[in-house]
Amino acid sequence: MSIIIIAVLAFVTAISLGVYVNQKFPNKGELKGNTSPDHVTALNDAAILALASEHQEGISVAAVCLASKASAIEVKKKMEALREQGLLYLNVDENGAEKYALTDTSLLSSKNKNRIRK
Repeated sequence: MSIIIIAVLAFVTAISLGVYVNQKFPNKGELKGNTSPDHVTALNDAAILALASEHQEGISVAAVCLASKASAIEVKKKMEALREQGLLYLNVDENGAEKYALTDTSLLSSKNKNRIRK
C-alpha cells in the first residue's frame, strides 16, 4: 500500500513541477526566428496581380489580407488603386461578394484556363 502512495505522490509532484515550469517560462519550448507561414507575400502591385491571375472569378479583400497579413483597409486602398489604373475590375456576385478580377485575361494562369475550357 505504501508503494502505491509513494508512486501517486511522485506522479502528482511531477505534474505540479511541469505546470509550474510552463507557467514560469511560457515561451521556452517555442521555435524562434521565422514564425510566419511560408505563403505570406508582400503587399505590392505584383503580388496582388499574381494572386488575381490564379483565380478566374477574382479575389476578395479578405483573400489578399490572408495572403499578405496586411490590414483590410490597406488592402482595399491598394486594390482600388489598381482598379482605378485599369488593372483590375470590381465584380459583385449574386450574393453581394465583391471580387476584383484581372482586366487582362491573358495573364490568367494556364491551370485555370484549362479548367474553364472543360
